Amino acid sequence: MQAQNESQDLGVTYLKDYQTPSYLCPEILLEIDINAQHTLVRSTLSLVRNATSPNATLALDCDELELVEITINGERLQASEYTVSDHQLIILD
Repeated sequence: MQAQNESQDLGVTYLKDYQTPSYLCPEILLEIDINAQHTLVRSTLSLVRNATSPNATLALDCDELELVEITINGERLQASEYTVSDHQLIILD
């Protein structure tokens, strides 16, 4: 049973559990700055709402995220426009 619990903790998704994504991501740009004290990753995602899920919330899985800022179309989001936890970032409509 140990192996099954470990795979669940790692966020393993099995084919039988797969769902069509609510958002499509045709382009991802990553800038990674590695220093002795920390690593800074800047990600730019081009997202398009999937027509089959017109009212879906944008939820991104994460691990050990220290959020610096979020911008959409050049506009910085206020803290009231998103929620962040240890394992997920949700952009509110």
